[in-house]
Amino acid sequence: MPRIIKSAKGTFTTSTVTIDSSGRVVAAATGSAGGANQVPALMVTDGTNGTYTASNNANFGLAYVYAGGGGGGGGGNFPGNEGGDGGIGGEGGFGVFGFPISGGESHNYTIGTGGSGGTSAGPITNGNAGQTGQATTLTNVGTANGGGGGTGGPRQGGNVNTPGSGGTAPSSLFASAVNEAKKVHSGGVPYGGGGNGGAQGNPGGSGQAGGGGALFIYENVGE
Repeated sequence: MPRIIKSAKGTFTTSTVTIDSSGRVVAAATGSAGGANQVPALMVTDGTNGTYTASNNANFGLAYVYAGGGGGGGGGNFPGNEGGDGGIGGEGGFGVFGFPISGGESHNYTIGTGGSGGTSAGPITNGNAGQTGQATTLTNVGTANGGGGGTGGPRQGGNVNTPGSGGTAPSSLFASAVNEAKKVHSGGVPYGGGGNGGAQGNPGGSGQAGGGGALFIYENVGE
């Protein structure tokens, strides 16, 4: 049984213990806690502009960057509901960016909005295309580009409803630019999701707006 030969009475948290060459505890004191990993530091969405300032003890960050999704195209307009559906908007780019930081360091950010949906211009017309979503940028760290708008439906002759192109996130650690046509919506549009295309109609329906972008930053914090 080790014998304490130097007084070390009390309760110690995150203890620092000194042991001599004979295995005896000779001193004990409360130490300091280690750092924390992936502490939430910033969560902003859809159309917000601002500045991120790192925590005092931060040394590394991960930014999850979502761009705005493209708007869906408007449906074609022709008597008898013969117009085609509008194309689905493209999914906004998504990427994860790692970056070293110093406490108090600042980076500006811009959060992209989703593209607006295309409309049906009038009787016996093709639908209007949806608008491209806006990019989301964290200055000197990374950018995710918006998804393309879906094409407008033809006024007649079937559903030439081409979906918008997916956005990109160049140089990110992990990225996804899956076209929104491969996903199924149930309710609201997720961050960076492309809007649904407008249905064919008489008159044709308008396309759905794309989902807005977002930025989430997590920090590693030292002692």
